[in-house]
Amino acid sequence: MDYSQFVGLPWRDRGRGPDAYDCWGLFRLAFGAATGIDLPSHDEHYRSAADRNETALVVAGGRGDWDEVPHAAMRELDGAVFVMTGRFHIGLVVRRGLVLHMPFQGTSVIAPLSRFPKPTLYRHREL
Repeated sequence: MDYSQFVGLPWRDRGRGPDAYDCWGLFRLAFGAATGIDLPSHDEHYRSAADRNETALVVAGGRGDWDEVPHAAMRELDGAVFVMTGRFHIGLVVRRGLVLHMPFQGTSVIAPLSRFPKPTLYRHREL
């Protein structure tokens, strides 16, 4: 899949589109386009992107069908969870070592996963 169509989208707190997205909103958009799986919004479970505990549960698989996978098994469509600017964050692996993500208050980009400290990978059980 060509993920470049998801690059350059603007950030908005609790953004679920179609005009702006937060990290989970972008993840849902790209993951759904690639797989046809409609992930839950989860926006009712946290007040803002700064609500770290609830956001962590959402992106770390606390609410969904996700299993942790080792880095050696990384593949396209895995979710990469890490801490960025003091907040829990998720990006979509688009190719081994590259992740599509939404920087806080920025625009969406594809970046090397190596830029982020200690990412944990999750794979949807339907994949």
